Amino acid sequence: MKRKNYISILLLILSLSVFANAQYSRLSVTGMGHLQLQSGDSRASEGSGYGGVVQFNYDIGKRFRLNFAVGSDMMNLTQSDVLDEWQWDYWEDTYIDFLPGATVEIVNQTLRYDSNDSLFSARFSPDQNLKELTLGVGADYSMSLSGKFSGVIGVQLGISKFKRELRMEEHWIKRFDLDSTVAGLDYEYEYDLLHFAPSKQGSKIFAAPQFGLNYQLSNSLALTAAGQYLVYFDRGSVEWLENLFGISDDGERWFPLKNKLRVGVGLTFSY
Repeated sequence: MKRKNYISILLLILSLSVFANAQYSRLSVTGMGHLQLQSGDSRASEGSGYGGVVQFNYDIGKRFRLNFAVGSDMMNLTQSDVLDEWQWDYWEDTYIDFLPGATVEIVNQTLRYDSNDSLFSARFSPDQNLKELTLGVGADYSMSLSGKFSGVIGVQLGISKFKRELRMEEHWIKRFDLDSTVAGLDYEYEYDLLHFAPSKQGSKIFAAPQFGLNYQLSNSLALTAAGQYLVYFDRGSVEWLENLFGISDDGERWFPLKNKLRVGVGLTFSY
């Protein structure tokens, strides 16, 4: 229900601007695929992924245009303390208790377990993903360059609806010592397990300066390359805006990034 409210409000803002300037306007649509990297301080040591954006543009005059963009991103995160942060009740209160001699602190830090009798051992590999649905409205300025090239600079304000997912891959070894007096009767049995933690969800407000380069292939088609730097606001600086959109503090608690960079290529269709 909240997602529908976000879309309705953003579409209303764009529609009012478009109709107010309809006599000067021309519609274009840009579709892009992009790579993304986390930037600056983050809870993760590394973060990279991919995504796509569809942006609807409306010209107002010769140089300025308004836009509305919908994006979908997926990023893989490497975070050494993710198990400590996640507060995974099953892992901390149930699973570790079944491992004799193990503690949550040691397993979370070392990501391994060796039984006291050396018959069992395990290696743990947490795998974390961040998925985002982004909605943004903005304005940009275009400029003619050389020949068929043109440049674009602008800024967007938007909302990211995110989901963090964590799965635990485990590799276990069970050692069988059938007869210590006879060589060759010992063997190891290896097996893998996969656990999924409850996801963490929320929303964040962001601003995104952006730039682009277009090469005109025809009157209605252009090749587009663009970059966008997303800055996610702390709740304290935009609390009034988050309250306006009904955004809870789950976003502040669970969103792992401060900034990220998108760089992509695509096509722009003019109508």
